[in-house]
Amino acid sequence: MNRMKLPNIPGWHTEREEADERGTSLQQLRKQRRLGIGPMPVKFGRRWLYADGGNARYLEKQHAAQQAERERPPTRGRRPTSAGLTV
Repeated sequence: MNRMKLPNIPGWHTEREEADERGTSLQQLRKQRRLGIGPMPVKFGRRWLYADGGNARYLEKQHAAQQAERERPPTRGRRPTSAGLTV
């Protein structure tokens, strides 16, 4: 059976290329996609495509969120324990 070749769409790459770029396996990439980790791809027919530069944008957003979290003043009052009960 002949496989249809995915058209070359400027600005997008395949999940195999994304896995190579991240230095991970295709299986791990698919798991991360299901868990919502990393830049989100777009479904194109039966294939997933990732935007070029998506990893850099994702990391910039994560960095900005961490910076905002560090700059937020600490909360006052009771703090939750690991079991979800307050001390």
